Amino acid sequence: MSSRFIDLTGDSSDVELSPEPSSNPAMNPQSRATRQPLSVVQNGNRVNARSAPVLSAALKNAINTMDAARLRMHLRQYCEAIPELRRGLERQLLVKGKGVVRYHRNTDSEDDAESENRSSEDEDASEIGREKPLMPIAIGDEEFTPMYAKCENCEEEFDVSCNNTRECHWHTGEKELYYDGDFWADHDDNCHGDPASFEDDSDFADGFMWSCCQNSGDHEGCKTTRHKAPVNVIQEAGSNKRRAEEDLQRPVFARCVTCEKRYDINDNEGNECVHHPGEKELDSDSGHWEDWDDECHGNPETLINDPDHVDGFMWSCCRGEMNSEGCTREPHEPYENVHRR
Repeated sequence: MSSRFIDLTGDSSDVELSPEPSSNPAMNPQSRATRQPLSVVQNGNRVNARSAPVLSAALKNAINTMDAARLRMHLRQYCEAIPELRRGLERQLLVKGKGVVRYHRNTDSEDDAESENRSSEDEDASEIGREKPLMPIAIGDEEFTPMYAKCENCEEEFDVSCNNTRECHWHTGEKELYYDGDFWADHDDNCHGDPASFEDDSDFADGFMWSCCQNSGDHEGCKTTRHKAPVNVIQEAGSNKRRAEEDLQRPVFARCVTCEKRYDINDNEGNECVHHPGEKELDSDSGHWEDWDDECHGNPETLINDPDHVDGFMWSCCRGEMNSEGCTREPHEPYENVHRR
């Protein structure tokens, strides 16, 4: 039933106003129509129909126990087949050269007080907008490199883009047998073995010492620096004139997202990128699958990245063979145009 409002202002116009929406859902059909369906409740717990997928226990166990080489192989295959997965891993595992924290080749400059003061000055300069030129390392500022590397000094994995001063503790010397104490007094080489073979055994740490600081074998480290890897060590430079000439001539490298080739971003005017813009597809007309039985051998599409079955697939863009040269030529495109960190 529609409701009418009585005009008490003296206006004789017969204008019927639209009814105001009722707060009672039963009196408001529109509210009832837009109401969200109730969630199913089981055993006192509300069930979310769009809950995130959960790995089964069997799959978790397969991943945890799989050979590392096989796991990497599957990861590469899925990266080629699933662009979203590849881009996600690129964001998580890659960093540009300009984001790599530099390590001074001369380690003495890494752990002295002056180095810390210089680092503080650099941070202050960046806060007020003054950009300091980056020291050259093994890769270009715009080139991508793995975000994680193994430290040459402490042998721990570290993030090359987050490498703070004094994070790495290590020894410059060697671990040597310590005979001056009584640790080896009752040790019999014929019975217990060569003492040197226990160098990395934590139970025998007191029987060794570091040649650099004379501390026991389990000492954390007498030297503290940033972590060091081949990618973050500052390269030696010549005279200022030579450095200026090198800076003018030094190319800035990046890697092309389509053909995966390394190129100079300042020399990218030609159509040097040769690739297939299409996708890999099953070639049903190929004689490669004549004797193929899906029930016996499995789905052929799962072998799209298997080198033994390249003859059974083709490129959708040109229907060319998998090993054929790209059908499109254009300038290289860097990764940064596809995703930004």
